Amino acid sequence: MRETYNIKDLERISGIKAHTIRIWEKRYNVFSPTRTGTNIREYCQEDLRKIITYGALNSRGVKISRLVTLSDEELSAQVLSLSQNPDDIEFQIEKLVTAAICLDEQSFEDTIEINIKSVGFEKTFERLMYAFFERLGSLWHLGSINPAQEHFISNLIRQKLIVSLDSFKSRLTEDKTLIAYLPEGEWHELGLLYYSYLAVSKGFKLIYLGQSTPYDAAQWAIKSKEPDVVLVSFVQTISQKKLASYMERIIKDFPTTRIILSGIQASQVVDCVPSQVEIVANSSEFVKKITE
Repeated sequence: MRETYNIKDLERISGIKAHTIRIWEKRYNVFSPTRTGTNIREYCQEDLRKIITYGALNSRGVKISRLVTLSDEELSAQVLSLSQNPDDIEFQIEKLVTAAICLDEQSFEDTIEINIKSVGFEKTFERLMYAFFERLGSLWHLGSINPAQEHFISNLIRQKLIVSLDSFKSRLTEDKTLIAYLPEGEWHELGLLYYSYLAVSKGFKLIYLGQSTPYDAAQWAIKSKEPDVVLVSFVQTISQKKLASYMERIIKDFPTTRIILSGIQASQVVDCVPSQVEIVANSSEFVKKITE
């Protein structure tokens, strides 16, 4: 786990300007950062947790002068009160970001469960998790979180999706099969897992091949099972030429099978892939495709 953060990290993660953090530090003695040999402030994990908490409460009307007088128990009570409102999406995202950074599984579970109980699994994923992924991705690219933190939260979300998938197995009603996979070199499977969950929730039998599936292996599975739908997802950056070539190959090998293309890269190649490929930009489009 990352142990120290500079003031720019705090600003990126919390959304609070460095200038404001310095004022809070000086006026209210909120933090006691150490200094590097070159006199750069270094903040610890507890400082980060505190700035996120103070920032969340301050932006919702609680003055910083009031916050600094509260005990840890009183602060926790304030946070718990906000946590009960799943409609405050920004606060829910902040809670998940904090859970990821601090490797706090219980906080993650509590936040997700509050939302699922209130609006259900699908709405939780679509209105909260997608926004959270975007925030996490930005922090990743800026270097404010490390691979351990990203892998930790991704695996917790993966577990949630798999449990939800399993809950539908005994309720399959349609005699339709969907094969879902990520091509070789593709590892980010959360979107594909969620789409797989949606397919199973609509009665499809799922054959999930998962991450980095070699083409020959996917080809064998499609030939063996003759699915009604094949779902392929491209997330990582790939040239339009390579992606188009991949889709041309699969269409040539399976001209009578419905092929659906999803993932971040799908929208970049609308005019480049064979017309037989059905491209979906979001989960609503995917559900519409498989239920029409």
